[in-house]
Amino acid sequence: MEQVYDNILGERMPGVGAQDINALSTVQRYRVGARLQRGNRVFHYALVGTGANGLVASHLAKVRNQQDLGFGAIPALGARVIGDRNLLLAVGAADGPAQDGSFPADYLRDATVTVRPAGTVINARIVSHPVKAAGAGTLLVQLDAPLPVAVAIGNQQEGIANKYANVVHFVDGVANQLFQPVVGVPMLDAPATNYVWLQTWGPCACIGAGGAGGPGGAIDNLAVYAGGDGALAVFALNGGIQQYVGNTLASGDVAGGQGAPFVDLKLDP
Repeated sequence: MEQVYDNILGERMPGVGAQDINALSTVQRYRVGARLQRGNRVFHYALVGTGANGLVASHLAKVRNQQDLGFGAIPALGARVIGDRNLLLAVGAADGPAQDGSFPADYLRDATVTVRPAGTVINARIVSHPVKAAGAGTLLVQLDAPLPVAVAIGNQQEGIANKYANVVHFVDGVANQLFQPVVGVPMLDAPATNYVWLQTWGPCACIGAGGAGGPGGAIDNLAVYAGGDGALAVFALNGGIQQYVGNTLASGDVAGGQGAPFVDLKLDP
């Protein structure tokens, strides 16, 4: 029952007040990635990463970093037996949200870490960890379930953060950021270091080019993709295969019609 309520109202952090979908907060009020449903619309709670412009209302937001735990090997003292609920992970000097080896406490909550013992693969969810200072080193993370097999020193390891833990606007100029997926649409401008709700599912007004060259502007052209500037695009507008975002809710093919900005988002239900 608690999980049902959390999906409807959002999973609130203890001791803090509520935050509406049309509000910003510099204080974390919900679990990052928390799901909130309003009728046929779904939102997820996100932290805006450091960037030139933060997020822009009605523009697509995307993941800032490619991976926050790069490819490495389980370090000395990292051996674990079946049933253990923690892992000692190697951290590189360019890992973490600031790409300097540092991690705020619990930044990797709901992150996925993979370890490859001989003959198998472990995909585990991280639930907590302490602060880590900048530079290469190790990080002890707590897992949501016991390890199904033993982990040995030297086993391959890598991890990826919760996709809502560090989001930016398309044009923030982060290295390799154009390789990253979109995750939702903010309802308002959101400066860096703010917490914000992103719409991920259902009817939404988004920025996009209408008319003959835009989404919904031709017969059977209802699918909407992520453009290179945070706006909506038709398939392969930028010369590649973009990420599918959803579909237009009205076609701009007839005189007076408009294929944007209303889109049925289909990113995260």
